[in-house]
Amino acid sequence: MKFYGDVMNYFLTFLLFIFPILTQAASGIELTCITDFPTTSFIVKQADDGFLYARVIQHNSSKYMPIFNGIVTPNDISYLATKAERMQKMADDMTFRWSIKSCKKHDDMRFECFGASDSKEYNGLKITLFSLHTARIQHDNIAGKYEEYAVSMSFRIGENKQFDNIEMVYPSEACTPKASNKILK
Repeated sequence: MKFYGDVMNYFLTFLLFIFPILTQAASGIELTCITDFPTTSFIVKQADDGFLYARVIQHNSSKYMPIFNGIVTPNDISYLATKAERMQKMADDMTFRWSIKSCKKHDDMRFECFGASDSKEYNGLKITLFSLHTARIQHDNIAGKYEEYAVSMSFRIGENKQFDNIEMVYPSEACTPKASNKILK
């Protein structure tokens, strides 16, 4: 019986130690990233209802939203044209949500959310969410040392089996770990 009692004490001690860490992992997520001349903005805020809300604004219309981040070869042009045609039908101002239980906060500027609580319909397009995450990018080159932040949201449009994404890379001064309450139009 003593062994069983010791095991239970260790287990309860472990739970008391680890539970606060696990429950704080996703608490207080807020982020605003806006370029100087507004192009694509992300405003992210955790609400009291157990959800994380992400507002994505295409200030110059969805025809100017980033649809790809990476290396492009001549062979990719037709694929990118098809993707652009599909994505430019999205709304210029959209808000999505994730259950905070599916999110993890790494620090003030980095977090990840996978899976979504709902699909949304904008401009007749059903958008099914997959992920929202941020990254810190550190550069050390001839221009010096500097940081940038990337915000990436992945989703499916309609019955398309392929994931699309909106990813924007911002200079560090364009992002703040607070959600903006301004209407950004």
